[in-house]
Amino acid sequence: MRTKFLSLLMVPVLVIAAAMLITQPALAVTVSGGYDFFLTNMQLSEVTIPGIGSIPLQGFAVPGPPDPMALFPLPEGAKPPTTKQVVGFQVTWHDPHGTVVGPESHHAVTQVVEPVWGDVISPFDTVVRRKADADISGVGGEATIPIEIAWLSLKSANPIDIGLPSLVDVYVGLNPGGQIEGKTQLVSTTSLGDAGTIGIGIPGLTPIDPANQDFLGLPVTYDVVFIPHGMDPIVDNVVYRIDDITTIFQNPSLGNYINIIPEPATLLLLTLGGLFLRKRKV
Repeated sequence: MRTKFLSLLMVPVLVIAAAMLITQPALAVTVSGGYDFFLTNMQLSEVTIPGIGSIPLQGFAVPGPPDPMALFPLPEGAKPPTTKQVVGFQVTWHDPHGTVVGPESHHAVTQVVEPVWGDVISPFDTVVRRKADADISGVGGEATIPIEIAWLSLKSANPIDIGLPSLVDVYVGLNPGGQIEGKTQLVSTTSLGDAGTIGIGIPGLTPIDPANQDFLGLPVTYDVVFIPHGMDPIVDNVVYRIDDITTIFQNPSLGNYINIIPEPATLLLLTLGGLFLRKRKV
């Protein structure tokens, strides 16, 4: 299962007597709308094409090269996550008093090498948008959040033969005509509502019709495009495509969420990504 993990330093919570807990109101955690970014586990992703068979997929991820957004533009408002990393080194020369001087100065006696830090985009190939806020409180507290697939970029793990003069690479991305809204359910397992489970429906048990009020799942409408192997992944190089395929993703396994305290607007859906990228069939 494809999973996104983050180690969190949780703010210590004062332990009080059970009798006092009975009289205390449940504290609510607010889950704010926003975007979650995921990276695909290629062993769980595939697209099945009639006449060709099952094609294993891997993430065609940002950042490139090549740049996936040339083929599948990222929607406005989806700001990719970044991490602080060393992007280079800076060398300076110092005189005996510690003053920075030029490298050719006859006063230069000490060379200092320092790392240069920058914001580097964390790789991702899938983006899910949480479309509304929700308040969660108490053990067993629930919240249903509307979600929508916002971006998808996958590529065949190896080039394939579809009968053209050359092998082709297969790319899977969202159909530009828009997506159907889905729903996910969060259930608190703590009195603070800061941790719990997340589900997107159980196949065969949860309604699969998005119009049903009890529906849980993530609808995805996607396109499959074929580009000659080795050519740049841009629209002008597409030689064949299968468009407007809609499917509903559910999963019998529950994921987990963790809210950062005291900034509950930041929500991690730790396993949501792995739930809906198991199979893609045409």
